[in-house]
This record gives sequence, structure tokens and C-alpha cells, in this order.
Amino acid sequence: MNAVGEDHILVVNSEHKVDVFKRGASRKVKTLDIEYMRYSLVVNNLLFIGTEEKMLYLIDALTFEILDRIMTQSYIFTICKIDDCTIVCGEYQGNIDVVRVRKGEQLVKIHGCKLLTGNVYKIVKTDRPNEFCFGCGNGMYFGSFEKEKFILGEDKIFSGKYVT
Repeated sequence: MNAVGEDHILVVNSEHKVDVFKRGASRKVKTLDIEYMRYSLVVNNLLFIGTEEKMLYLIDALTFEILDRIMTQSYIFTICKIDDCTIVCGEYQGNIDVVRVRKGEQLVKIHGCKLLTGNVYKIVKTDRPNEFCFGCGNGMYFGSFEKEKFILGEDKIFSGKYVT
């Protein structure tokens, strides 16, 4: 279950598709043709949905129309905003994909790599310029986003621990 703004909730139904519900009215608005939603993020009026099927979807957050989709390297655990038109997906086995929205409706992968050895469960922007924290199955790492790619730093804490 994920919230979209103040008015809508996304729920995976028994057929593994995504149902959109209007809050307050408790009524289903629509079913999206998206299977196995894992994570969602709203940036401006754009909704990103990452799935267990290695897909990232771009959806209009007002009409819930699917605008575009793109295949990622692996199963998506998390999504984090880099800027108003760029996001990063944290994935299975340490993979990440950096994706940019072009013209408000097209997804373009600008960087993909195996950044870490464990699953990337959470990515959070820190207060330092261009720095992000990666919560993984084997610790917490820090990296910076420079020249449209991530560079892993030396800092690592909670080594060997599951961090989300």
C-alpha cells in the first residue's frame, strides 16, 4: 500500500495488479495494468512505480494514465528523488539505475551499474551536497552523484547488518 498525495492510495489486489482508491470515499478509481508493485514515489505530478518484474513505470499522478515504462537491471526495492526530473532505483543484488524524465512523459536511463554487493533496500538524500545514503542487506554506504553517475565513498557503517 502506498499513498499518492492526500487523496489517493495504491493497493496491490489479489491478481497482483495496482488498484487506485480515492480516500474518504473508499471507492476504487481504476486498476492499473501494472503487476507486482514494490515501491512508489510522487515527484511533482508524476508518479513512479517500481516493480518486482524489473519495470519502472511513469504515471500521471492526476489522471493515473501510464505515460511510459522502462526495464531496470533488477527487482526494484526503493526509489529516491535526485532532482525534479531524475530518480534513482535501488535494486536486487546491489544494482542501481538512474532514470530521467524527458519532456514530462518519457523515461530515459542515464546510468546503471552494480554499485554494491547487497540488496539496496533504501536510498536517502543526505544534507551534504550530492550525497546519498544506501541502506543495504550488508550495511550502510554513502555515495555521491557526480557527472550523472554514482560514486561510492569510503564510509561504511553497520557492516554486515541489514539496514533499511
